[in-house]
Amino acid sequence: MKIQHLLEEIEHGRMANPLGTPPEHIYDVMDEVYEVETKFFNAINKPNGHLPFEQRARIGADGISKLGKHTKLPISDLIPMEPSLNIEHMQRELSNEPATVYLYKGKCYISDGNHRVAKAFQRGETHVIVNLIDVNDIARAAEEMGK
Repeated sequence: MKIQHLLEEIEHGRMANPLGTPPEHIYDVMDEVYEVETKFFNAINKPNGHLPFEQRARIGADGISKLGKHTKLPISDLIPMEPSLNIEHMQRELSNEPATVYLYKGKCYISDGNHRVAKAFQRGETHVIVNLIDVNDIARAAEEMGK
């Protein structure tokens, strides 16, 4: 059964993620993180919030990434959110931008940059620079902005 699934993935231009398969609870994690992100963006867009409009506009979509810190982490500590990767994308030259990784309940989940981290792993690298964002920091920022 697994071999058949792999063959179907390859046929559709996808390959198994070399970092491994995301844990079964990954969708619960994604839902919980999305909920916190939503509160953050709702706080930015709250018309009567204590932040002036200009400041809310400057925070914008990059607001969450600004909460992160560039950190060098072992690839073995990173949990992929994608079970399979696009083969064509893996063969292209990828951005050198650090992957976005969420620290959530003590674990590091790759939110954006699964292909970049997988490619570094395939090159034999053991560590990567990531933008590490603590989900608790997102929640605190949302609460502060929403006052």
